Amino acid sequence: MSLHGAVMFSYYYIFSTTLPDILQQLYNLSAAETGLAFIAFSVGSTISVFFANTFLDKIYVKLREKSKGAGAPEFRLPILIAGAYCLPLSVILYGWTSQLLLPLPFLLFVVGLYGTTLTLVYLPLNAYVVDALGIYAASGMTAIIVSRCLMSTLLPLATDPLVRKFDWGVGVSILGGTGLVIAPIPILVFRYGARWRQLSTYTRDA
Repeated sequence: MSLHGAVMFSYYYIFSTTLPDILQQLYNLSAAETGLAFIAFSVGSTISVFFANTFLDKIYVKLREKSKGAGAPEFRLPILIAGAYCLPLSVILYGWTSQLLLPLPFLLFVVGLYGTTLTLVYLPLNAYVVDALGIYAASGMTAIIVSRCLMSTLLPLATDPLVRKFDWGVGVSILGGTGLVIAPIPILVFRYGARWRQLSTYTRDA
């Protein structure tokens, strides 16, 4: 889950380092206009926070009721599973929107979608780690943060060479495809996580 979260969060740095180039070089926006465009990402993230705040616990309770009152940290993952596929697809859409020079409002919509899907991945991931590790949650969150920082340093370095060689569409699609390859990880954890957690003294059910 640390690996999955690290790759997913690195998309934020790919976005934040490429959007100024796209807006100024391809769409001929000024520096001030480029800065304002980041508001679309913030709006998308805010929508996602409200969505997760509304449904994360409701989904957990519903799955717990189906399990005859037995709760499990894996019940935090359904929203993450959806985000695990939607985020890489929004990354790919971001690349092709830029290459095809689709209208600026559509690009800003994609940027907002980018923010929404990123938050849909990261909020449930944090909730899962806290639930799964209990009193060791701080250590679990540290593993998430360290992995995120390392991946966010390394993966964005591939962006410029890929874009130079393949242009925005294919170059960014390769990065998004990486996320699609690892998208089944939260599905596997949702299905088998309860069993796998028993193999560790830190995540074993009491």
